[in-house]
Amino acid sequence: MATKKKIQWPDTAFSGAPALGGKDAVEIGRLVYENFEDTSVPEIVRSEKLNLTPMTLNRCLAAYRVAMNLSDGKWEHLSFAMLRTLDSLAEAQQAAMAKKAAKENWSAHQLQAEVARLNKKKKGKRRGRPALPSIVRSVNQLKSFVDGPRGISASMDSLKELSPEQVDHVKTVVRGLRSQLKDVEGKLK
Repeated sequence: MATKKKIQWPDTAFSGAPALGGKDAVEIGRLVYENFEDTSVPEIVRSEKLNLTPMTLNRCLAAYRVAMNLSDGKWEHLSFAMLRTLDSLAEAQQAAMAKKAAKENWSAHQLQAEVARLNKKKKGKRRGRPALPSIVRSVNQLKSFVDGPRGISASMDSLKELSPEQVDHVKTVVRGLRSQLKDVEGKLK
């Protein structure tokens, strides 16, 4: 059962913003840990009328766990994707990997690849589902971007609002994506 207290959720929990930031994700995770001890994640989403999926809320919990392990000032530079990626590592490894990611200015994908490499080295069985190959993760991200409520199809109406420079930029990016996707398709044959 959900709490009866009035919770001050970050606006992004309701807005359907395109990307949830690290700070908001940690705050959402904190609110869940502090207020919903015996409530399932799907019930929290329903009862609080959050514009988050249960999976996203679980990822917020992971981000919060990592932020608490790293302590104040040592996680703020990390994105939501980076925080939830670090959750699969032991606490000592989380700190070392967060420091390395900051020092070398890694992207979330670079951190995910390094964490996957470290997890492969672990003795014993890994928690959760087997990791997907990075190409499958990338294609899944593209698919969700295309099919999602804020994806390409949903934004086609805004084409008429583009400046000439924006049109050129969009064309360049689309051509690059098309070329890379053609390469992938060719290698799958």
